[in-house]
Amino acid sequence: MKLDPREARLARDAIGLARLYRQAFQVRRRGDLGVREMESLLVIAIRGSATATEVSYELGRDLPSISRSLRRLRNLGLVSPVQAKGRAEPHVLTEAGYQNVKRFLRQG
Repeated sequence: MKLDPREARLARDAIGLARLYRQAFQVRRRGDLGVREMESLLVIAIRGSATATEVSYELGRDLPSISRSLRRLRNLGLVSPVQAKGRAEPHVLTEAGYQNVKRFLRQG
């Protein structure tokens, strides 16, 4: 599932705000979903699908950190990997992940 252009703009703004919020207040967690996991979830929502490398590039974070975020999102049932050729494993939002992003964007 991919966000429409208006929602994608909101998600990009949210990524920037989350980064500033994390830097300013050194916040690690907000509820059950960490700020870093939410940033990764938003990137996948904007792109429709994304590999760990693509998320890493978009957020400017190291690959091991992104891999941990994606693993946590998979464990929470918010993203799932899809079959692809090669080693890269793209992730897409599950219905629960999509609803989580929509709920987050409505709050902002």
